Amino acid sequence: MNAPGRIEAAESGAAAYRAQVRDATRLSHLFAQAFARDPVFDWLTRTGEARPQALQNFFRWILERHTLSHGESWVAP
Repeated sequence: MNAPGRIEAAESGAAAYRAQVRDATRLSHLFAQAFARDPVFDWLTRTGEARPQALQNFFRWILERHTLSHGESWVAP
């Protein structure tokens, strides 16, 4: 049986855990990279040197203000 707040990834055996505020920087960077060339974010944000940081700031805000507090965001180490 898993400890509360942890699940086992089926194939890798790595323990996933509920994301915490301490994970926000890493996750916001991951999301910013994942959506860097997304057509919707192309429409919402300008291209240029400031865009990567703007995306990271946006995702960090979403995580800290709206997502992590619900305890349903999971992350694997």
